[in-house]
Amino acid sequence: MRKVIWLFFWLAYVVPCAADTFVVDQNGFADFNNIQEAIDASSHGDTVVVRPGTYTGPIYFYGKAITVTGQDPDDPNIVDSTVITGTVGSYNVIFDLGASRSSVLTGLTITDRGVHCYDTSPTITKNTIRDCSGRAIYGELTAKPAISYNTIINNNGGGISYCDGPVSFNIISGNTTDYDGGGLYRCDGTISYNTISGNYAAAHGGGLGGCAGKIIYNVISGNHSNEGGGGLFGCGGEIIYNVISGNFGGYYYYGGGGICWSNGTIKNNVICGNRTTRAGGGLYDCDGTIINNTICWNKAIHYGGGLYGCNGPVVKNNIIAFNEAAEGGGISGPWNNNTYNAFWMNVGGDVSGGAAIGTGNIAVDPLFAVEGQWDESNWIEGDYHLKSEAGRWDPNLNDWVIDANTSRCIDAGNPASPLDEEPNDINNLRINMGAYGGTAEASKTPGNWSLLADLTNDGEVDFIDYATQAQGWQQSETEQPGDLNRNGTVDIYDFSLLADDWLKQTTWTQP
Repeated sequence: MRKVIWLFFWLAYVVPCAADTFVVDQNGFADFNNIQEAIDASSHGDTVVVRPGTYTGPIYFYGKAITVTGQDPDDPNIVDSTVITGTVGSYNVIFDLGASRSSVLTGLTITDRGVHCYDTSPTITKNTIRDCSGRAIYGELTAKPAISYNTIINNNGGGISYCDGPVSFNIISGNTTDYDGGGLYRCDGTISYNTISGNYAAAHGGGLGGCAGKIIYNVISGNHSNEGGGGLFGCGGEIIYNVISGNFGGYYYYGGGGICWSNGTIKNNVICGNRTTRAGGGLYDCDGTIINNTICWNKAIHYGGGLYGCNGPVVKNNIIAFNEAAEGGGISGPWNNNTYNAFWMNVGGDVSGGAAIGTGNIAVDPLFAVEGQWDESNWIEGDYHLKSEAGRWDPNLNDWVIDANTSRCIDAGNPASPLDEEPNDINNLRINMGAYGGTAEASKTPGNWSLLADLTNDGEVDFIDYATQAQGWQQSETEQPGDLNRNGTVDIYDFSLLADDWLKQTTWTQP
């Protein structure tokens, strides 16, 4: 008898029951005509399918690991016609009581009021959240929802805030707030592969404000703020591989049309066509490493068309061109580590504020594949891959193409910088300048185009290069220009590499 009783309890509690599916139809032609009633009847693992129609919230998950879904989350027409509207003073969808990733909201349109996550980590994917009177998704007390593939648009309170889980592959556009962070605010998880455009903040951070996690592979464009950081404000994590363009920031106190107040690494970004009425058209007071960015066509009324007051430890391998300001069209401020950058056609001067032109800087037309430009009030994005007779990556053709000329920014970066993912080629000796330097899309190097030991970037290895290398003798600082074998120390092996290039000249200096 005991064995029978034990078997009963084992089957009841150890062996999982088959998951149920409950269908909701507003006209009553299904299990329920009310979403909340279907949720109340469900258990962990169940699915609630909502047929097209308009339903009134709020709905509470009550911590259940269930999926609430429209009939087809991959069909935009069905998503648009399956709507949850709100009631005054409440969010439409509420995750609470410890909801996990297994609590899923997908394939629905949420309007009037948004989604609230209280100390939970649900999955919010493939929804449209629009026209809400508050934040579209609001997190509270260490909320870490996974937010992906949603369309979050035209919410009059901002897009996403206080959500520290991953935010990826979303369209976050046309959201407004009277405070900070029109698109995202205080979201400290990884923010990746999103389009964050046309958002507005009356204070700081039109696109993103106060987001401390990694910000990677996003398009952040056409955002607007009144008090600094049209694109991003106060984002202290890594900012890498983004397009940050056509943003406007700063009527009053701060500046930074593109980025304002960041102390994280800013690397491999396109930062172009941003504007401010104050200082720092591209970047304002960014004190982290600034490396391998394309910073072009930015404008500030006062100082630093490209960059203002960026006092980080390293500023190198950037292309800083076509920027404009009353003073310091390229950069303005006490720059101490301004090396291996390319300057060109910066209105108001390349460098101001007493900064000396650093080692390896060059003044050349970068020869972009397609230059960006303003068409009245609209920024038209260019293609900032560098022209090359050996091969340039064309993202439209998804293939390599050959140009009639070659950019001097190819193989002109710091000789000690690692090549990372640049094409493995016998002619590729040094990292390229600009946003694609160190990436798989770096333009290829023609034969004899560069010299590893040309530390001054003047096309010849001579006593000036020797003297530059000698300054770092036996020092072990990161990426010293004279560290030609990139082992972390300038030593006799690096001097032998310089000797191999002694008095040689690059192809571009020949008659």
